[in-house]
Amino acid sequence: MIEDIFSDSADNSDSQEVSEKITWKRKVRERWVNHRDAILAEQESPDFSDDTYIIGVSQIWADYGILPQEMALFPSPSPFIHMLQSAVIRVMERRNLSFERKYIYAIADPDHEGENDSMLLAHGFMVAGSFGYEMDLPVLLFKEKDEKDFDLFFALRWAKLDFTDSTKFFDFHLKQTFQYDLNACSSYIRQIFWQYRALGKDQSTLDDYAQKLILTPVHEQSIDLWLNNKATIGPSNSVFEKKIATVLPATDQERMIIIDVPTQEVIFSILQRFFAETDHAMLQHVFDGYETSSLLFFKNQGKSLIEVFRECHHRNLIHSSKKAVRDWIVKNFLYLNYKTDKAHLFDRGNVNITLYSRSIGQSTRIDISQLNQLNNDQ
Repeated sequence: MIEDIFSDSADNSDSQEVSEKITWKRKVRERWVNHRDAILAEQESPDFSDDTYIIGVSQIWADYGILPQEMALFPSPSPFIHMLQSAVIRVMERRNLSFERKYIYAIADPDHEGENDSMLLAHGFMVAGSFGYEMDLPVLLFKEKDEKDFDLFFALRWAKLDFTDSTKFFDFHLKQTFQYDLNACSSYIRQIFWQYRALGKDQSTLDDYAQKLILTPVHEQSIDLWLNNKATIGPSNSVFEKKIATVLPATDQERMIIIDVPTQEVIFSILQRFFAETDHAMLQHVFDGYETSSLLFFKNQGKSLIEVFRECHHRNLIHSSKKAVRDWIVKNFLYLNYKTDKAHLFDRGNVNITLYSRSIGQSTRIDISQLNQLNNDQ
């Protein structure tokens, strides 16, 4: 599977000069690094400024004080570490991040002719069966892709957070993992608590490391506090995450979209009734072209919002490309799905379809007659 990235075979390297073997090892290492970096670059990077709440495999080793040397010894005599080794092997395999064991010394120690086991340990290279693994890679886990392994690492990460950070952790995954589906998110968190709170009690399975994993009643209280806080948001916002938004400064060149002030005022007048009054100030900042730290909830069908901006673009009232308008809508707004009665993220493909629709000039789902005055003024 991975062997294709190492097209030069090592089978006859013993008959070559030492310098040639090192050259070969360096080539193997370079190919592995290029392959590895390409895989890691493709992983979804959560849009969040603080990586405290991201779930990454190497982050867990640091949380629990596990050294690379311990992770590299497979199978570990520690049941807890062995459980983690097995999980991360599955995570790596899903991402094509394993390599045949005959390459492991070249990848771990390319500048020396011999096979240095201490170098494997020092850099956290593990051999399991016929394959090798670089255990300290910054691999992120995702619920749909990693399933039960995500559950385990979710519990491990949560167990190391204090009370305040637990609620922020939930906020992050409500947005990133559950796309603002509060019911699904809260049910999942409670299931994780009940599943992993008793993990450390089976001493025949886990050792003293497990004592650091146990989810305690304090963690359960953090769920209740978080849900109580969501309940105080109000009915119009109860289906999605609500945070105090802050404006991120930007120059005119850095703004995602540029709309003249008169046009802003008219669009605001058209759309304001579909947003909570508490969001109006932030809506104005979004129209100014600045970024905010939260998504604004449009309490109507998503297509209605898109049509308003499609019409503005058609009338040359927005000085940005349709692609920029699409990305701006996706990045700043949620819409109400009437079938589920929940807030949903905009999909780039669906936004494109409406923005490039040929029904320009026909009436939208929202009264846009006020735009006619802008055209007359111009």
